[in-house]
Amino acid sequence: MRKNKLSVLYIGQDNDTAADILRSKCESFTCMTLEESTDQVFIDKHKNCYDTIVSMGMLEYSDKPIIVLENWREMLSYSGKLFLGMNNRMGIRFFCGEEDPYTGNRFDSIENYLRLSDDDRKNMLGKCYAGYDIEQMLKQSGFNDFKRYSVYPCLEEPQLIYADGVYPNENLAIRYFPKYRKQNAVFIEEEFMMNDLIENGLFHLMANAFIYECGNGPFLDIQHVTLSMERSRENAFATIISSDGIVRKMALYEDGIEKIKIIHENHKQLMENGIQVAPTQIKGDKCITPFIHGINCDIYMRELLCTDAEKFLEVMDQFKEIVYRSSKCVMNDKDMGPILEKGYLDLVPLNCIYNDGEFTFFDQEFVENMYPANAILYRAISIIYWGRIYDQKIYPYEKLLERYGLCKKREHWERLGMCFAQQLRVECNSEFSGQYKLKDNVIVKENRQAIAYGNETFFSMFADIFGDVYNKKIFVFGAGIWAKYFIAMYKDDLNIVCLLDNDSELWGTKRYGFKIQSPLLLAHMDPDDYKVFVCVKDYKYIVEQIRILGTKNIAVFNKYRVYPGRQSAYVSKTYTPKGEPKKYHIGYIAGVFDLFHIGHLNMFRRAKEQCDYLVVGVVSDEQVKKNKHKEPFVPFAERLEIVRACRYVDEAMAIPIDYSGTVEAYQKYHFDVQFSGSDYMNDAWWLEQKKYLESQGAELVFFPYTQSTSSSMVQKAILKTIAE
Repeated sequence: MRKNKLSVLYIGQDNDTAADILRSKCESFTCMTLEESTDQVFIDKHKNCYDTIVSMGMLEYSDKPIIVLENWREMLSYSGKLFLGMNNRMGIRFFCGEEDPYTGNRFDSIENYLRLSDDDRKNMLGKCYAGYDIEQMLKQSGFNDFKRYSVYPCLEEPQLIYADGVYPNENLAIRYFPKYRKQNAVFIEEEFMMNDLIENGLFHLMANAFIYECGNGPFLDIQHVTLSMERSRENAFATIISSDGIVRKMALYEDGIEKIKIIHENHKQLMENGIQVAPTQIKGDKCITPFIHGINCDIYMRELLCTDAEKFLEVMDQFKEIVYRSSKCVMNDKDMGPILEKGYLDLVPLNCIYNDGEFTFFDQEFVENMYPANAILYRAISIIYWGRIYDQKIYPYEKLLERYGLCKKREHWERLGMCFAQQLRVECNSEFSGQYKLKDNVIVKENRQAIAYGNETFFSMFADIFGDVYNKKIFVFGAGIWAKYFIAMYKDDLNIVCLLDNDSELWGTKRYGFKIQSPLLLAHMDPDDYKVFVCVKDYKYIVEQIRILGTKNIAVFNKYRVYPGRQSAYVSKTYTPKGEPKKYHIGYIAGVFDLFHIGHLNMFRRAKEQCDYLVVGVVSDEQVKKNKHKEPFVPFAERLEIVRACRYVDEAMAIPIDYSGTVEAYQKYHFDVQFSGSDYMNDAWWLEQKKYLESQGAELVFFPYTQSTSSSMVQKAILKTIAE
């Protein structure tokens, strides 16, 4: 990677991400603190010395900002530039509930610190300024010429940067990922406000931060920058759009140059497969692409979804065919559909321009080998429908899934999408991401619920929903996918009576092993004897309905939330270990355990040596047939009893057939560690589960595989003996 010859002074911490990037790209790089940069001896020695001075979020800490700016101006060469990053006190994140970075309180900056006491003011670490305030300071310090850029979601970890007057031409509700220091009071989903800010002329005024390019001469020809600097070094890029009609995707570190080449190769292969993509060429650490004019396909398809269902289906059918022919079909599975040699995960409307019936794709960064085409199609559809609850009445989401045969394996497509999203989230919360964390939609929703229902009701209805279930009859309200998940996970642990639903056509029928009845049933019951779990997304009116019927114990279930405590008849969380506590408290192992042998025993023994309480999940016969396409030798009930009889096992449970992953197991058992055989150590899926567990504070430990014995070897020996 060739370094530029500019002389750069960076005001900030020597070990932060911006310093790391600048150091890697500049031959002459100096880093110093805010205090050091205002030392008069240093200033006198370095007058007109620097081509570039960069300060990100530092000026706010000074009680004499105008003097600091004057000092920096003295050190710039005649044609030099100051790049000044400042938080905006009127930023939209502060209206959403983010704390002020200098006081730790909410809404202080919005009110311009009006309500602070004298003691509070003395304890302030710094101060946020609005755009007008910053620009007045620049002019007073001698910087009369400047160009302003708006920054989202935060200055420390910018993702989107737009020159003043330039607006997004895509749906930011999908593209934009808000980040916060603390989320315990954030109650608005910031990304869904972006389009309204744009349409009402507030996008730049309410930017979360600004970067000012100050100095003499022409300013950079930059309209928009997308950054992924929070990712790992090989995946950290800057995508720069200029008014010259060129898009430059640049590796921020030398580690990312190979990935730049992969993007170029992905575009090349898609073109060879007849897919229209933006042409690319490699120049050093950059991938160069012409800017494609037109409407973003995601925006276009969303508009059609609101106005013209027939045209929407026509365009959607075209899109589906593109996904199917994007790579060679290596097999056509009866359940999964076409399996592509290469699955381009970014082959979605968000990364596509639509012009006169033509799709042109860009920025094809992620690819997986041997990947189901339907998983990509499902992801594309989910993106189009994201956040559009009311528009689904024009052409329902479920109906579109049925049209393309995606309902049968819907949970599998969701799981693949979650694995991809978790991979990005883990990467975005890596060592490179600093003090900010991605917005957690569950937390935001709960904060909103706490405001709406009050803390006490919120706790029992949304947070600790399993705290009072063991002496009560349980009714499950709903008959859809969330109810299916709830029953699969907890039917053996809770006293579930039946399902309730408002659809009279379902009354008297059975689903998921339970009868569906009218909610009016509750009116004739003692409200102290039962609890209702509402297992639907749109819960508000149902809660009011069953309250009118006399119900007082109500829980709103969210399949994506990790609830406190164990939702089980077992009490492993309060289990008192004998002797000294071990490295882990609760351990978990999942497996078939067919033809139980010494390898299984060794695994249980090793696991029990490391944990106080060992939970073992046993795969059902149906799951073995589904995944391994063969019958187990020993029936499930017998395998379960054999595992339970092992002295190293504290608890053995059936694994729900449709919810057999690590994520679901962790949600239920809250284990500290999952143990697995070393034969899965390099498996991509298992590595994704490892990342998920680490994000929850748990671990995945691989045990050495017992080479001498395995269930497969025992089966082969038996079959050989029978054959002889």
